[in-house]
Amino acid sequence: MATVVGERLEELRARCAPLGFAPLPEIAATTPEGPGWTNAAQLSAPGYSRLDEYTAAVAAVATRHATTIAGATVALLRFTATELRIVRGEIFGASILAHAGIRRPPSTDTPGSSTTYVSLSEETVGVTADADVLLYFTGGGGPALDAGDTAQRYLSGGLWAQLPAVQAGRAVELDPVAWWDGYSVSAALACVAELDAALARIQR
Repeated sequence: MATVVGERLEELRARCAPLGFAPLPEIAATTPEGPGWTNAAQLSAPGYSRLDEYTAAVAAVATRHATTIAGATVALLRFTATELRIVRGEIFGASILAHAGIRRPPSTDTPGSSTTYVSLSEETVGVTADADVLLYFTGGGGPALDAGDTAQRYLSGGLWAQLPAVQAGRAVELDPVAWWDGYSVSAALACVAELDAALARIQR
């Protein structure tokens, strides 16, 4: 039985269904830490046929929000069951931002033991003060189903409230099912739609 981020494929399909997309078996068998998802998509006829649709959608977002993208840095954050993480590297969600030409702040490149994330304690969340925009999601993946308590702890803390992006109303919550669990072309399209809405929101 194929597994996806610690979950059975059937369970992931059930979680994705309400959002209108389903993970492709060939892609869903790859975890977010694995090979690039666009390469995996080429192994599936349905996935390959929709790559052009994704490419066009992400290019449209990049064009529509070119001024914002050129003038702002964006950090992608994930609340897990135990901590807050800056998402980076070859992780699915991070690749969506890269394809849109989103610039990441220096804190994303903080040296650490992992190439795909930077761990932040409640005391070190201030390192993300260098981000003009914070995009964040809670949970995603089997091990992080109980991440809500972690998010509440950080979000209610004084340091989070003092972050420039938060004070400016530029902290936007995303859907973890699309940004972490989906890992397919259809999920990527859902991410692009959320990114489009987030960029439009912060322009106001």
